[in-house]
Amino acid sequence: MTRCLGTYLIKMDDKGRLFVPAVYRDEFRDGAKLVFRKDFIALYAEEAFDEFMTKLEEKLAEGSISRSLYTRVTRVTELASADAQGRVVVPKKMRDALGIGAGDISLKGHGDYFAIGPRIEEEGELDAAYDVAGETSDELDGLGM
Repeated sequence: MTRCLGTYLIKMDDKGRLFVPAVYRDEFRDGAKLVFRKDFIALYAEEAFDEFMTKLEEKLAEGSISRSLYTRVTRVTELASADAQGRVVVPKKMRDALGIGAGDISLKGHGDYFAIGPRIEEEGELDAAYDVAGETSDELDGLGM
């Protein structure tokens, strides 16, 4: 499974199509899932989504999450896949709920998925991610990684 890495400033057209970065297109061509979250839409490749759902189902079986939470996740999940040009369509209801439309948006790697969200408003927001690199490195060193 490929990890979703990096931050991309990309365009979405008025039909809700966005280009998946070229290096990841094959991962999403065979199927993808879009999951609406509070501040973003998670774009999972098929394999990563299956792992996410397996973990969620395990938590449901052990009683650490409610059936209601499980159902709420499945209700805000949509099927998707990248077309021949590498575009994924974000359904209008998701775009409207998040308040994004045609134009610049951001695609942020979260390891097992990309977070689709509003355009990074200030260059400083992207810079801030790199400002904590030392702290992140220290934490990883502490874990022996």
